[in-house]
This record gives sequence, structure tokens and C-alpha cells, in this order.
Amino acid sequence: MRAKISCLLLLLVLASCSPYRLVEPTQQTIDERYRVTTPVAWTGATIRNGETWTMNGPALDELNFFAGLGDGRSLVSPKSGAGEPPVFKARMRANEVMELVTDSLAYGGYNRVQGSKLRPAKFGQLPGFRFEFVFTTEDGLKYAGKAIGAVSEGELHLILFSAPFAHYFRAYHQTVEQIFTSIDVLS
Repeated sequence: MRAKISCLLLLLVLASCSPYRLVEPTQQTIDERYRVTTPVAWTGATIRNGETWTMNGPALDELNFFAGLGDGRSLVSPKSGAGEPPVFKARMRANEVMELVTDSLAYGGYNRVQGSKLRPAKFGQLPGFRFEFVFTTEDGLKYAGKAIGAVSEGELHLILFSAPFAHYFRAYHQTVEQIFTSIDVLS
């Protein structure tokens, strides 16, 4: 009995060390750089260059926030034996940021990565851009994604959403749109 209680206590301690947290359906501040309002709850975690949210797990839906990515920084972590990942340059234009995203996905091992529908958009109060992208996994599962971003004062602000196209992308499309339209850039 004592061994069972010890195992249970160990599991509770390990669970409390999880890097994930509940993101309430309220206004959320992203790295003290901007705020968004989410109409639904997510599970969130801090990532290398920002924050990531998911409802069903990263393989099923992922909303990534990059707040103030500086010159020479990458969206993805370096992979052993794969060379250096693509990096952001402070003077990039919208089409080059779209290429940065698609190149970063390809660097991450995804296939048939394509960006499309690049257009101007507001990122909160900043002049910015939007685009869409698609890719497939190694086993052929098709993903769709959308992005909104801005380059301001030499830094990239970017929100990326991706999910399998067949269900999760369509299921959360409107929720993500609400988040995109709620962006408030902090001074």
C-alpha cells in the first residue's frame, strides 16, 4: 500500500512540473508585446521564440505566437545534421516572411510546403500581412495553415495556425479569425 501511495505522489509531482498551462478564454498578453482575446480555452506552453497554444495536442492543432523575433533569429530550432535553419532578416518584406515560414516548415521535415494568398492586413495597429500555407507530413497527412504578421522596428511579430485540413483546420478556422482580429499591439 505504501508503495502505491509513493507512486501516486511521484506522479502528482511530475504532473505539476508540466510546462503546459491553461489559457483561459479571456484577453491574453503575449510576451508583453501584444494582446489577443481568445473565445475558447487552450493549453499553452512557452517555446523557444514565443508561445504555443493547442486544443487537442500539437499534432492536431497548433497556434504559435512569435513576438518581436529579432534579426538573425529563426522560427525553428536547429536540427542535427540539417544545416542552419532559415533566419529572419530585419528588412524582410511580407513575401520574404511567407518564404521564411514555408522554408522553416520544409527545414522541419514537412513536404510539399506552399504559401499562397499573400495580402495586406492589420496586425493590431501595425500595417502587416496575411497568408495561407499547406504542407504534408511524412506519412501524407495534409495540413493547412494561416498566418498574420508585421515587421516593425526590425522585429517580426507573427501568429501561425496549422492543423490537419480534413477536420481540425476547418473546426477552428473561425476561432483563429477572432483571435487575429483581436490583436492589440502594446507600446
